[in-house]
Amino acid sequence: NESVALRLKHKIRGAIRHYNLGQSNGYGSFYLRDLEPSLDDESPSLQAVFFDRNWQSIRSLDALPQYLFIPDLGSTDWYSDRPKNRELPIGDVIWKFSNCRQS
Repeated sequence: NESVALRLKHKIRGAIRHYNLGQSNGYGSFYLRDLEPSLDDESPSLQAVFFDRNWQSIRSLDALPQYLFIPDLGSTDWYSDRPKNRELPIGDVIWKFSNCRQS
């Protein structure tokens, strides 16, 4: 059983977050859980929506997605205790895949 982690990086702010990717049963939506330790054991997961190069939604990671949208990431980042989260808010944007590697 393989696990997948995502690291979101911003051109100016650098690393934003490091997430573990999961997929629910049934409908099969993707979710992200923060990998960094938190005082709150009940840290909420964020929905993750992947798209291919033709902007078609992806329900399986059999093929490498090109884009990722994370609803509520902007507000989660805004209220976090992260460097420059208030000076350079990221909003709810589309993320573009840049590379992957095995660890």
